[in-house]
Amino acid sequence: MLAILLLQAGVMWIAAALLGPVCDGRHSSHDVLHYATESIAGTPLYLSAPWSDAVLLETCWWVPFAFGGAGVILGAAHPLLDRRWGGGPRAPPGWPTALISVAAFVACYDLSGQLAQAAAERGGAHHDWLALDAPLAGCAIASFLLFERSKGGLFMMALLALIGPAAEVGLINWLHLYAYTHADAAGIPSWIPWVYAAGGPANGALGRQVLHELSQNTGQRYRRSSERARD
Repeated sequence: MLAILLLQAGVMWIAAALLGPVCDGRHSSHDVLHYATESIAGTPLYLSAPWSDAVLLETCWWVPFAFGGAGVILGAAHPLLDRRWGGGPRAPPGWPTALISVAAFVACYDLSGQLAQAAAERGGAHHDWLALDAPLAGCAIASFLLFERSKGGLFMMALLALIGPAAEVGLINWLHLYAYTHADAAGIPSWIPWVYAAGGPANGALGRQVLHELSQNTGQRYRRSSERARD
């Protein structure tokens, strides 16, 4: 079982390390977030389109490691909470559902960038909660209802909504690694907890599916080895 869990951790790390900077880059592309040009982590990395000077992705070397670590924790936590609070392992969602849940999270990330950019362009003296925070809260709630619907999953969403922004406060105010263009308090925008929460169901679905596939493959190899030994 330990070998399976280690393999699941590796798969989740790779998936989150690849996808995380892409999601984060949607914020940079909408002028919501930019990395510091001079920080203890070094200069940002830019990926431009070969046919123009437009920046497609802005990130930094440490970002894949941060997202990858989060993916490992979330991938392990959801199946564990299924056993503790759900009465046993939860059936895997299937690859179509797992991939759709990940796509929904990416869409929520991009939507947050679009809404924040539109709100900044409109200006105004007051924060537009109805046009900015409410749609993203709706995305997080819809993700839970469509892909999660478990006590453990709800707990993880709440935990993400608290720990994610708290970590960003440290990265922004203490380490000065990046900054939001329009922050509301402590260097972060009010809507960012909803984006973190929306990531819970996607990681849960992917973590369960990966664990199921690895367990199935390991079980099949064990049965084939046993059959050969008997022969």
